[in-house]
Amino acid sequence: MIDTHEHLVHAEDLLEGRDDVLQEFLLHYMSSDLISSGLESKTLEVARDRNRDLLER
Repeated sequence: MIDTHEHLVHAEDLLEGRDDVLQEFLLHYMSSDLISSGLESKTLEVARDRNRDLLER
């Protein structure tokens, strides 16, 4: 179980193309929680990389 506090994107931003779910969730607190629980920084960089396919990330 992961308990995290996030500030998610507003609907207006989604309509303007800000719709990368991983980018949104890994922007703030959740990424820090994952790093402190042992995720390597390099793995986080891969997950945040918009140039990679979503399923690959």
